Amino acid sequence: MLMFRCILLCSVVFARNWSCPDLDPCSCSSEPVLTIDCSDRQMFIQGQDNYNNFSKLQGLYIHELNLRNTNSKLPLHIFVNLQIHKLDISENKNIKNYKKILEKIDDSLEELNLKKASFLSHSVLKNLGRFKNLTVLSLEGNMLNMNILGDTFSNFHYLQNLDLSDNTLNYHMNSNPFDGLESLQVLHLESTKISLDNNKSLCFLRNLTSLKVLNLDRNNGAAEIKVVPLFKGNNMFSLTRLSLCSNKIALFQNTAFQGIEQLEVLELSDNLLRTVPLSVTSILFNLTHLNLSSNKIQYLSERTFTNLTKLLYLNLQRNQINSFPRYAFRGLGNSLQTLDLSSNKLIGGHFWVIGLMDLPSLLNLNVSYNLIKHIQNDSFDSTAYLQVLDISGNPLVFTDTMFSGIEASLKKLFVKSVGMEHVPLIPLQTISELDDLDLSNNRLKTLHSMFLTGVKAKHIYLQNMNISEISKLAFTGIQGPISIFLDNNKISSLRFLEESVPCFFSEISLRNNPLICDCTAFSVSSSGRYGHVIGKCINDDFVGKSINMISSLDKHLCKDLKTKSGWCSKTGKYISNIAASLHLGHHVVLYPLLMYSTFILIS
Repeated sequence: MLMFRCILLCSVVFARNWSCPDLDPCSCSSEPVLTIDCSDRQMFIQGQDNYNNFSKLQGLYIHELNLRNTNSKLPLHIFVNLQIHKLDISENKNIKNYKKILEKIDDSLEELNLKKASFLSHSVLKNLGRFKNLTVLSLEGNMLNMNILGDTFSNFHYLQNLDLSDNTLNYHMNSNPFDGLESLQVLHLESTKISLDNNKSLCFLRNLTSLKVLNLDRNNGAAEIKVVPLFKGNNMFSLTRLSLCSNKIALFQNTAFQGIEQLEVLELSDNLLRTVPLSVTSILFNLTHLNLSSNKIQYLSERTFTNLTKLLYLNLQRNQINSFPRYAFRGLGNSLQTLDLSSNKLIGGHFWVIGLMDLPSLLNLNVSYNLIKHIQNDSFDSTAYLQVLDISGNPLVFTDTMFSGIEASLKKLFVKSVGMEHVPLIPLQTISELDDLDLSNNRLKTLHSMFLTGVKAKHIYLQNMNISEISKLAFTGIQGPISIFLDNNKISSLRFLEESVPCFFSEISLRNNPLICDCTAFSVSSSGRYGHVIGKCINDDFVGKSINMISSLDKHLCKDLKTKSGWCSKTGKYISNIAASLHLGHHVVLYPLLMYSTFILIS
């Protein structure tokens, strides 16, 4: 069975799905633009049978052709002067065939993916020079080195994005294969064995004055290292984003970032740092995003970030911080919007709250999976604009005033995995503008009558628990419409919906529950008064069938069932089909319009 996906654009605003290689539908008044995905398939069997219709591509402009991992012998005459914008022939092993494809297609190609293409050689790379309009090129994972690359890039004056990850590019040459890449903006050099403790390691990047993004992740497989000045004198004046993740970096020389003082985003996750590097905080004054997650940082010094007055995002997740001093975040008060302190060793109380007093602009705070037991009633007095709070995974003791100071600002609250057996109503009732409330991964087994009464939330998550019983009055006392997510529980019956107000629920998600599709389920499916219900039946007659697709049941089973059908309007009002028919003055039955994107299988 072969599956081909083809998107046909006959104009800027018109699109539809067709099966490929049957391209007869591509008869439009304007020139069609095709996107053809035949990846991971044996599309052409010994060059016969399935490619005949594919010849209709000749003369068309192909926006994207994906032949990744097809490993087939393709009929080369199809590709003669074929105009393609984006071509993916990565992960293929048919050396002769794919090499010739690159020789046959039109030289107007702009994007090319040759990841793990075992047919690459010096001659193939040299032939790439004819694609002078290339803007994106991936050569990831091809066992290349500087000698093989040679002058491959000398004609790529318009190249903007280059991926050379998983090759061997340690620099030992006098010539520079990167000369001529004056337009390059994004460069991926992950896992290329570049030495970060040798100040000449990046000399081959000298004069890439347009480079904005540089990724040097996973370049050190040995013991921990100290990073030396790598960028000074390399004229990387435009670099704004740098990633040095997973390099076993323990220290930075104080001048390590000289030459790229304009940097805005710095990724240093998954290293061996024990403190926040002074080389960062004393030089990179333009940083807006700093990621120090998954290191070994145990403490923050006073005024650690005082010079980073433009910082918007700070990630200290998965370190070993147990507290911080009063002025740890001094200097970030007018800028910092997101702070992630999750998976540390914060013990709660005064010792973690005190540092937040300097962060009045904070919008997102994550202190999940720490050791916080108590949240004091003045904990958030200085963060009056906080919109997202995650306190999951802490051994919390709930108090009535624990959310004091953020009752009117909080939009999303995550209280997952805290061992909760009963919902703490009083502190939750104080929050007036809540959109999302996530209480998943707790110990709730029964949703009793009015278990969330007075709680104001539009989307409620109660996933991954052992909930098996839900009272018919469980959601009484909540203002609708609401969306509720009950995935991965033990709910078998939908009887809890029988007493609900029409259109109270806009969505009910019951994925991965042992639902019995009986007369109640049929009523839910056919009435339209319960919004969008998601879930599948497990009983024999309907096993694997979606609740929304139940159209009939055994007449003897539901002989006394009386149902009225209709739907919920955008305003949350229930409109029955009978009422709609009378309003229109004639007898009709109206059904909601369902739109599907079609994928056609061709054997």
